[in-house]
Amino acid sequence: MKNTYYTPELEEFCLGFECEYYNRETEVWEKLTIDTIKLQLNECNYYLFYDKEGNKRDNYTFLSEASKFRVKCLDSQDVEELGFKLVWNDTQASTFALNEWVLNLSGNRVVITNNTDELAARRFNGTIRNKSELKTLLKQIDIT
Repeated sequence: MKNTYYTPELEEFCLGFECEYYNRETEVWEKLTIDTIKLQLNECNYYLFYDKEGNKRDNYTFLSEASKFRVKCLDSQDVEELGFKLVWNDTQASTFALNEWVLNLSGNRVVITNNTDELAARRFNGTIRNKSELKTLLKQIDIT
C-alpha cells in the first residue's frame, strides 16, 4: 500500500508531532519528530531545527516553504504501531483491538468504542488525519 501525504498547517506543529521534511543538502525526505527537535519562531515565521545535541539541522521560512514538510496520512500501520492489533480488514475499513477498546478505521474516519462499558461505549467518532493526532486522542480519552 502506497503512503499518502498532506502538507501540514502551521498550527499542527507541537511536541510529539511526526512529519517529514525535505533536506536540501541530501535531497531526501527525512523523518522528524518535534519532541526531539527544538522549534524556534521569530517575527518572520522562520523556523530553525536543531538535533538533540544542539547542532543546527536546517531552517525554513514556513509560509513560503510549507511544501518542504509533509505528513503521512493515518493508516493501519500507524494504528498497529500504537499497540492495536488488526482483527478484521477489507478494502473499505479495518478493525483493531487493544484490551477492551475497538478502533474502526475507514479512510481518515475513526470510531473508538469500549466493549465492556455500555454507558460510555462510543468514546470517539470523527476525523483523524495522522498518527500524532491519534496518539494525542488516545491519551485524552485515557486509552494509552
